[in-house]
Amino acid sequence: MDFKRARNKNNKAKRWNEIIHSAIHLFEKKSYAEITIKDIAKDTSFTRANIYKYISTKEEIFLEIIIRDSGKWINDLQKKTINNMEIDDFLELWCKTTYKHKRLIQLFTLLPFVIEKNVSLEKLAAFKSKFFKNLEPMHYIIKQAFPNLKQDDIISFVQAQYYFSVGILPVADPDDIQRKALELSGADYVVPDFYNELYNHLKIYLMGLLNNKPN
Repeated sequence: MDFKRARNKNNKAKRWNEIIHSAIHLFEKKSYAEITIKDIAKDTSFTRANIYKYISTKEEIFLEIIIRDSGKWINDLQKKTINNMEIDDFLELWCKTTYKHKRLIQLFTLLPFVIEKNVSLEKLAAFKSKFFKNLEPMHYIIKQAFPNLKQDDIISFVQAQYYFSVGILPVADPDDIQRKALELSGADYVVPDFYNELYNHLKIYLMGLLNNKPN
């Protein structure tokens, strides 16, 4: 009986991974809105009907992708953060690592207005529990780099880097049609560089926090 349960559990994990990998592959080629569960099923070893044994909506799939990607992002930051870092070294690490996980930021831009709107309360609560659990090491990462930074300031930095990332990426990473439209418009506008913009904004913010002396 235990072997049967383990086998069933392994099969479920294997199929769930197939679903995730299919969705990721499609997201590399299509916009989120264009992706359907039918498309996702085509890239797996089972039918669309069988996918519904594991999920109810495609949004549930992308919530799981966010969980996995956020874990990898935090893990990469943990591995490279050292004690008492210089601001520039820390921000170089932070911004490069964040851009390495660009898909996570892309999904963050969709999360509150699209993805979270089409899942059950139970699924959404489970997602938030796992997601915030993933973020727990972030406090220690920042504290390791800047031991004198206060708890409230660490929280403030975490929030700011999120706001900056999701605000900058959509304008710094236009698709082909958006780039062509910009070219045809004749506008005197240069597409910003994500890394440079994030770095510069976070540097101003972090320096302000580090120079914030208690009264």
